[in-house]
Amino acid sequence: MNFTHSVCFGAFFIFADITTDLLSIVIIGSGKLATGLAGAIAKTDCELLGIWSRNTKKGELLAKQFQVSFFRQLAELPLNADLYLLAVSDNAISEVAQALPAVTGIVCHCSGGRPLDDLKGLHETGVLWPIQSFTGGSEIDFSGIPLAIESESEENLRILEAFADRISHKVFRTNSEQRPNLHLAAVLVNNFPNLLYTLANDFLRNHGEDLSLFLPLMQESISRLNHSAPDQVQTGPAIRRDSATIQKHLDLLAEYPNLSELYALMTRLIQQRFDHGNA
Repeated sequence: MNFTHSVCFGAFFIFADITTDLLSIVIIGSGKLATGLAGAIAKTDCELLGIWSRNTKKGELLAKQFQVSFFRQLAELPLNADLYLLAVSDNAISEVAQALPAVTGIVCHCSGGRPLDDLKGLHETGVLWPIQSFTGGSEIDFSGIPLAIESESEENLRILEAFADRISHKVFRTNSEQRPNLHLAAVLVNNFPNLLYTLANDFLRNHGEDLSLFLPLMQESISRLNHSAPDQVQTGPAIRRDSATIQKHLDLLAEYPNLSELYALMTRLIQQRFDHGNA
């Protein structure tokens, strides 16, 4: 992308290329998302001015890791950074935003599930939502993570795009009406399957086995979606309407009422979805 904005001095216009401007950034938070963002920023030409966190110990460690300032109080934040990234929990966004000093840059929260209106009262606002789950201790590669950006200002969107394009190859605009749908889909494809993995792991452990045996199968299931739609690769006894196998599985789950109920529900939903009238 190649956006420009203009500044007028008398009769002369000076055009600045946002994509090449040095963007200055403050991170608010010290969790896994904040750590990932700091690491991504460190690989760009952007300037990380510092970090603030309620958790002083973690915030200081993170600031030390990236050799930037740690601000002990929100009042210490520089007022003229280009971006302030609120990498905090959803229920803390509004509270932290309202406690900010009179900053002039764009204040962005990083939540998929919270509206832009959580930042109401601030002058320049936006959303930068990485569509990814941030857990574990491994280093996060932002380059392939889709970044959804939002703002009511076209100028702010261009600045957000200029930053997002520096850390990811997959940047797109959204709004507070579309983003909840995306967030719901993220729960369906990430959180719900993980519960199934957890239940399967519990079942396997009770029978002396381990989920690691099924990692290649799980990885292959995801890999297929790189070249096929999900409804084209559904397999299993439910879609085959193999009633004998289904009943055998339900018999094995007799001592697991929650898992049995879930198995029966998923079987029914698969058969309804792939009924000849719906396929």
